[in-house]
Amino acid sequence: MAASGRVLEGELAGKVLAELYGLSDAALAAKIEDELGEFPPERKQCASVAIEALKAAFTNYRNARACEFVGDSPLICSCFGVSEDDLLAAIRETGASEPKGLGRVTRAGSGCGACRMLIEELIEHVKGQA
Repeated sequence: MAASGRVLEGELAGKVLAELYGLSDAALAAKIEDELGEFPPERKQCASVAIEALKAAFTNYRNARACEFVGDSPLICSCFGVSEDDLLAAIRETGASEPKGLGRVTRAGSGCGACRMLIEELIEHVKGQA
């Protein structure tokens, strides 16, 4: 289990949250097995526990960011602390028509991706006002 954690640490070290978007359990498990070899059946949980711990750490990070947020408008992207007002202003200023383009400006939606649907709704709302 500790070796699995070290492999994940090496894979993620030095990367920013936006670079980690799209990490799947299968890709992480494959990386661990590439480094350590295939686990015997009685040790398969070692990689799973390390992956679950990583996912829990990301969840804790997002929750801490949300608790720290102080603002007048709702927090849309908890990974990067981007509010609805910030996103609306960026959409109007840049004319962004998709979350990816807006993510380059605000970083919103480029972390875990959970806020992308809300970002799409904000983009559509601004388009509807035009």
